[in-house]
Amino acid sequence: MPVVDVQFRITGKLIPFDHGYHLFSAVSEVIPELHNYEEAGLHPISGRLIGNRSLAITEKSSLTIRLPSEQIPLILPLAGKTLQLDGYSVLVGVPQTRVLTPSARLYSRLVVIKRVHGT
Repeated sequence: MPVVDVQFRITGKLIPFDHGYHLFSAVSEVIPELHNYEEAGLHPISGRLIGNRSLAITEKSSLTIRLPSEQIPLILPLAGKTLQLDGYSVLVGVPQTRVLTPSARLYSRLVVIKRVHGT
């Protein structure tokens, strides 16, 4: 089962720079099953830092969810929804699917490593 990134274009004006928790909460309101679905990854929305810990939404801003390809129907209800991120509204557009490809270099703004006890 291939893993894919599903990207939804985002329109709006501003979002908080640290919006991860608010984004996960807003997406989970639309798709409650995603809250406990360990096979999915929710990427931060990119934008232009404008000060006051805010990001301006740009034409390249998108909501990206990584999951097994057979689970794509699970997240399609996000299209057309307005999400509230700590008082800021963003409109979720039509998704595009991208298959993951190998890369020699990786970049991440944030990395979380789960600690395993006893190792």
